[in-house]
Amino acid sequence: MGQTPDMRFYSPWTVREGARGFQVVDATGFPLFYVPFEDEAARAIAEKRMSKKQAQAMTSKILQMMNTLEQFQRAVDKQAGSERLNQPIRSPLTSPNGGVHRPATA
Repeated sequence: MGQTPDMRFYSPWTVREGARGFQVVDATGFPLFYVPFEDEAARAIAEKRMSKKQAQAMTSKILQMMNTLEQFQRAVDKQAGSERLNQPIRSPLTSPNGGVHRPATA
C-alpha cells in the first residue's frame, strides 16, 4: 500500500457562510470542512440537522481545536529545535506518525 502524501492546512482559516451551512477553507482556498444547518427550527428537528446557531457554535469549536493543534505543533517544533517553525500544521490523519506528535529523540 502506498504512502499517503503529507497534507498541510495553511492558516489563517476562513469561514464562509452559505445558504445551508458553514464552510471552512484554508489560506489557499482548500475546503477543510463543512457544517450544514437549517434556518427553520421545525425543519431542523424534522431533518435531524443543526440549527444555524448550533452549527455556528460547532464551527467555532472546531476552529479552536485547529488553532490549539497548530500552537501545540509549533511548541513541539520549537522544543525539538526544528527549523519548521513557520510551516503549517500536518493533518493528524495523514502525518507519518499517525497524528501523534512526539518530540524528536536523540
